[in-house]
Amino acid sequence: MVTVIVGLVVVGIGDYVFFDGSSSGLDKNTVLAGDLLIVLAQIITAVQMTVEEKIMKRYKIQPLQGVGWEGIFGFSTLTVLLIPMYFIPWHLPASSDFWQERTSFEDTIDAFHQWGYSAEVLVASLGLVFSIAFFNFAGLTVTKTMNATTRMVLDT
Repeated sequence: MVTVIVGLVVVGIGDYVFFDGSSSGLDKNTVLAGDLLIVLAQIITAVQMTVEEKIMKRYKIQPLQGVGWEGIFGFSTLTVLLIPMYFIPWHLPASSDFWQERTSFEDTIDAFHQWGYSAEVLVASLGLVFSIAFFNFAGLTVTKTMNATTRMVLDT
């Protein structure tokens, strides 16, 4: 564990100290913010795996039931969040070559239109849902039979 932390610190410091922003157009603060977001994401994932393991062992939750509850929670949360995200103004930078008709953070209505008019997008979306469900089922099965540490090793 100490080796991993030392490695992360060395890479982060090296990323910040030896940064040459002339080729990428980014400044040091942007790179530092990106590094901090990566570390924060790792901390959140570690907490999630630990809490999942404790809940599964304490309440005797089966992996398939856990995947179902995670799906219900995620669907409910994102459904509620999509409403305000539709009204948050946002646009791509002016230098972008991407054409953008609406300037909202998330255009849910357009997503439904794309599902209705493109079978490929609908099949890809459903495939993504089932892929994530099977991945989470496999992960929760490993967590239940072994532990969260083994799951994280197998997830990477």
